[in-house]
Amino acid sequence: MTPVGGGEEVLLQDGTAGELLTPGYWAEVLRGRGELRPGTVLISGTIPMREGVDQFAARWRVELADPATGNVIALAYDVVPMPEPAG
Repeated sequence: MTPVGGGEEVLLQDGTAGELLTPGYWAEVLRGRGELRPGTVLISGTIPMREGVDQFAARWRVELADPATGNVIALAYDVVPMPEPAG
């Protein structure tokens, strides 16, 4: 979720870990493109965002929950844009 406007939160994603594409899937994609080489790093791990999401929002809040145990891991952070480069 991310706050918008006056602090209202909007649900951006809602799903399960089962919706993530497997590392094997991505290895095949890279292999098919001729890009699966030693030293290649692939960063992945999210389910699709809902349409119209502002992925450049100034504040984010995230929760991962285990429905079997009720345990929740949560975090929130503000995004601080870097200043324009000098020169």
